[in-house]
Amino acid sequence: MRVEVRWSWVEDEADEAWNATRCLFAFCDPENDEILYVGHADDRNVRDHCEASEHEVLWQELRAIGIANVSVLIGIPQDARLRSDKALLGELACLLITELDPSGNEERDTEGPVRPGLEIECSGDWPYEEATFTALE
Repeated sequence: MRVEVRWSWVEDEADEAWNATRCLFAFCDPENDEILYVGHADDRNVRDHCEASEHEVLWQELRAIGIANVSVLIGIPQDARLRSDKALLGELACLLITELDPSGNEERDTEGPVRPGLEIECSGDWPYEEATFTALE
């Protein structure tokens, strides 16, 4: 199964993209666009995830290495039917975490099952040259 995910930057605090749900998101280093953390928003919106207490340790670790603020990318699956599949969103996030190994994600973030052959194609504002990732068979 191939899933195209279109990524776009959250421009500022007033950007409506903060309200996105049923999507992927990434926290990035604003200096070089390195992805530091990948997550997925099911029922809560992206802003709620950013402000969630579950990320407090992540924010402390980032501040410790001199990153006080992050840029935020939001990834929207282009097939609307797939956006309602919570399990698939989790699998896509897990696949990206496995492939990119962001410093802010913990090992437990890759423990979910990913269906063999699942492929994510990242487009739009995706910050890396490599943009297609496939789960191992």
